[in-house]
Amino acid sequence: MAMPAPPPIVQDPWSVITSAGYTNYSNMYSHDGQTAIARLAIARSIYTHNDWRFGIEAGVQTGNTMRLEANQAAFDLLGSYVPIQTTVKPILDLLVTVEKSFVRTPIFLQGKAGMAYRRWQFNNINTVNDLSQVGFEMQLGAGLHINQHTDLSLLYQGIYGGNPNLAVNTAAGTGAVSNIPTQNGALLSLSTTV
Repeated sequence: MAMPAPPPIVQDPWSVITSAGYTNYSNMYSHDGQTAIARLAIARSIYTHNDWRFGIEAGVQTGNTMRLEANQAAFDLLGSYVPIQTTVKPILDLLVTVEKSFVRTPIFLQGKAGMAYRRWQFNNINTVNDLSQVGFEMQLGAGLHINQHTDLSLLYQGIYGGNPNLAVNTAAGTGAVSNIPTQNGALLSLSTTV
């Protein structure tokens, strides 16, 4: 009985990925949830088979300062006469990556999925709780092998949360949110092997 062939050796397994893009946080006041974003990640290819490549990626992404959308009655009960200003702090994520290349073309498909850690801070009011959550993140798109060491890709990015559901305790004059809003956007990413 023949022994199975060892997995192929991945050349240049480490890469640095810089991204710029746009995202939209749901449940925010006016257009506050729409913002430009930047992301920096380090990725490692773990295994390749034929035209498939599998790996992991860890990144950090900019957050956003924006106002929470809620009814005026809730703001009045909290003693706030303007929409509450909030900040999503820089986001940390850890993703599993899959890439499918094609013969005779520099185009590839790419998918990433994993977890994103987010912290949501309330800036101009101290009666609403800050919130930290881990949520599901997904990136899907296509790219182009520019040369042996550089790839360019365009990806949809979703970091999933939920409706903040601002609840007010009228007796205590405090508020609480239960979720960090979902964000949907796009990233233009440049990956360089190191």
